[in-house]
Amino acid sequence: MGKLNARIRRRGAKHRAGFTLVECMVGMTVMLVALMASLMSQLAASNLLRASRETNQAVMDLKACMDEILVQPPASLPAPGTPYADDTVIAAYTNLHLPGEQIRVDYPGYVAGGAVPNPLSIVLTMTWNDYAGRERTLTLSSMKTQ
Repeated sequence: MGKLNARIRRRGAKHRAGFTLVECMVGMTVMLVALMASLMSQLAASNLLRASRETNQAVMDLKACMDEILVQPPASLPAPGTPYADDTVIAAYTNLHLPGEQIRVDYPGYVAGGAVPNPLSIVLTMTWNDYAGRERTLTLSSMKTQ
């Protein structure tokens, strides 16, 4: 009986519970890869959120500018020397909320010096530099009748 117990104890000593060094290293490598993937996805989500906020701000600025234009009488809008003259940058919105922000107004179908068409087509094009320095563009169109 003593020999049997000694044999069981020896076999138990060889098969102890726990992890070997190789198993621990493989486990740590898997955890490190998962942690890095999680970190990269957080950074991508942060950049996407920042771009979304900038786009929302650009849309709000475009809508505010279009609202200002739509309350003006159509005959005075494209006239040279006015704040909303054809093919000009609207000074009130230059670098307002976003870096490099500019809103350009265009009236397709309008010929300088000619009669103002009815309805008057209005196109606002906004350009700005995003958080990474890339140039972004957004366009808003509307029509105004006399």
